[in-house]
Amino acid sequence: MATSFPLSGRGCRLLLVSHGLVLVLAAGNVRAPGAATPGEKGPLVSPYRGSPTLVARAPWGELTEAQLYLYMIMSDAKDPLLVESYLKAQSETQRKELRGQIEKVIRAWALTQALASEVSGGEYLGTLGDIRTRMLLHPIHELVWIDRRLMPQVKVVEQDVWKYYSERPEIALEPPRTRVRYILLHVDAPLPDEAVAAVKETHGLPPNDALPPEWVEARKRMEGIVDEILTEGLPFDEAARRESDAPSAMEGGLIPEFEAGSFFPEFEKYAFEAEPGHLSPVFLGPGGVYLLRGEPVRPRKPIPLETVEGKIREKLYFEQLRHRYQHELGRLRRKNPIVNRAAVIDVVEPRARILRADRLDLSREEVWELFPGFVTEGFALRKWWLQRRLAQTGDLELLARRNEREGWDADPRLAWARGMALTILKAEWEIQRRTRPRLRLTPAEVSQFFQDNPQAMEKIAKPRFSLIQVHLIDPQSLGEPHRRWQMERMRKALEEARDAHTSRTIEQLAAEWPVPQANPATLVPVAIERELRRVAADAFSILRWHSASPLSDLPDEDTRVKALYVQATFPEWVAKGIRFPDIDEMETRFNLFYVDQPDYRLPATFRLIRFEVYRAAVQTITSRALREIRTERLDDGQLEILLP
Repeated sequence: MATSFPLSGRGCRLLLVSHGLVLVLAAGNVRAPGAATPGEKGPLVSPYRGSPTLVARAPWGELTEAQLYLYMIMSDAKDPLLVESYLKAQSETQRKELRGQIEKVIRAWALTQALASEVSGGEYLGTLGDIRTRMLLHPIHELVWIDRRLMPQVKVVEQDVWKYYSERPEIALEPPRTRVRYILLHVDAPLPDEAVAAVKETHGLPPNDALPPEWVEARKRMEGIVDEILTEGLPFDEAARRESDAPSAMEGGLIPEFEAGSFFPEFEKYAFEAEPGHLSPVFLGPGGVYLLRGEPVRPRKPIPLETVEGKIREKLYFEQLRHRYQHELGRLRRKNPIVNRAAVIDVVEPRARILRADRLDLSREEVWELFPGFVTEGFALRKWWLQRRLAQTGDLELLARRNEREGWDADPRLAWARGMALTILKAEWEIQRRTRPRLRLTPAEVSQFFQDNPQAMEKIAKPRFSLIQVHLIDPQSLGEPHRRWQMERMRKALEEARDAHTSRTIEQLAAEWPVPQANPATLVPVAIERELRRVAADAFSILRWHSASPLSDLPDEDTRVKALYVQATFPEWVAKGIRFPDIDEMETRFNLFYVDQPDYRLPATFRLIRFEVYRAAVQTITSRALREIRTERLDDGQLEILLP
């Protein structure tokens, strides 16, 4: 009989966050309540607390704006201030986007209520129910502690405002503005969700293999326009009049000056980066392919103190509040030291104590059940992650205990949150009950899932390109002959390392690789880097990037441009069987690019990604189950969204 995966059928717990119900795989219950770093979110950056205005109504209850704010804090939403941002938004585009995000949260709340209504009895609490409930309340305790303990201590006086204004010239000027001309080539074909995600991840510069043919064709057409402008001297305004599908085409693509927040992120990024007379990269955005040219901007006008005084007061207020937060939390830590033994969780016996904060006392067994997110690919343990999560949980427990000693635990917000915490636990238990039988997958079933669901596997089995960059250390201290000798030595080492792997397949390397990797396509660059460090670490620093890393982190513009070019032409290199484009030599560095597309169906390479495939299989199966549940339990007629 085939053996199931170690995690099969165990807790696939749902994290209720701002973008809806999201599955995270782990043994036991996944969400580490209180996982957000204390003090980093809403309460310390905004006075917003919501209003009693009703924002949603469903058969299982009503939701006010204030309760929605609490719900987002409890569910560790990325931005619990969505409603505040929505109410303050100036542009219709921004309001529409924010409203969509808020509606997703409201639907998650309604589905949570619907699922919880089917659970009776106390079985859903399990052995750690009380601890889980308390951890879900931690962020609300933090909010109450800030409001009751810290805010009364904070005061901003007039001298502080004037000092801040006079010492920061930028605050006394208008916000930065920019002006551009642009060309838009409209594309009728919609982008699939995966391509939209790729556009966002790459700031509008996704590889062609992530795009439908119509978008690739439009991009190539725009690149032809760029060639005409740069090589044939075609004026940009004439190109805009002739080619652009934008409303500004008749004005030569020129639009009025604007501040940040006026357009979509990719447009603003390149608009503010473009120097007058310089072109942006060809990038993708809503509706098509874009090209910008920077234009001169008038000098920024001074702003009187009266105009910005309110913003300065708010900024100083929250700076003081954050300072008070750290000061008061430090006092609590000194009075009640936290014991955090995450570093030894894998070597102590199951009942050994791992976290102690005031009266919260967790054993290794309990920590493993509550915080299994530290188990990653290949069942490796992220102890640094667990160390941080336990520290955060300990801090929040100290705040909760302080509230109880002061009698602040009677705050109405905590009373509502207690009921919501039980509702969340019931909903999670119901989801687990419904999905658990489908998740008992044998290795053979996982392999078959990989074959049958190529779309679900795209992120795991996605082709990648890599860059190994070798820098000469301290070239200014070297004479020219010595510099040339070192560069020649490194070129030879690069060529030897490259040649050694030119005929060696990824599959051959994967068969010998002892540790599972996130993607076998990274094996060759890792092996080359190791060889280079062995022969030349004394004189060169060696860096390695993969396409999953942000190319904006590359240290110089020339390398970024070349990396973007390799990324864009990646499919062509793979189709031609070229794994190593020519070594790119600069004055004091070399760039060695590597492109390849492993065959993930082969046993050697599949072995390295099997854990990731299992996790993707669980996520896909559970997402399908969630859609079924959502259709069954929550239709549009049952939920009334009342956002203004």
